[in-house]
Amino acid sequence: MWAVSVILANGDVHGWFLKQKGETLSGNLNSEIDDTDVDYIVTISEEGEKGLMMEVEGGETYHFTEEETPEYIGLLKINTEGLGSFAYGKEGEKVEFDEEFPTQSATENVAEPTKFVIKAKPDDGWKFVKWTKDGEDFSTEPEITVEVSEDVEYIAVFETE
Repeated sequence: MWAVSVILANGDVHGWFLKQKGETLSGNLNSEIDDTDVDYIVTISEEGEKGLMMEVEGGETYHFTEEETPEYIGLLKINTEGLGSFAYGKEGEKVEFDEEFPTQSATENVAEPTKFVIKAKPDDGWKFVKWTKDGEDFSTEPEITVEVSEDVEYIAVFETE
């Protein structure tokens, strides 16, 4: 037997057990397991387009294909030293600070060389001093644009005024 769950358009989640017959799972997804009054007859097989196929009797057919996960080439780490925050995004995206939940640490995997815009903002009573890149001084501008193609860490350094 296999456990199967379905997330419906309204957000409800239903789960059932299906019997395996050869390379196919089939059965009646009914109210016996999850206390609903909805019945579905489904068949899951390897007859899909480049993967699995799920057929709901009297309804839709769904195809599930394997997706290649690209290898990551780098990890962008962004941190702060002192009291302040930063905002970041891929180049071309709108980069905004979150006043309610300021960002002080973030990581981002990249699968291909990617440009990011990173902005620093000091807290009250503090001033932005510089960005460091992997422990070395990088820029004294609060906004930088960087290309990530390998593991790298940027730190926004803040000092008291």
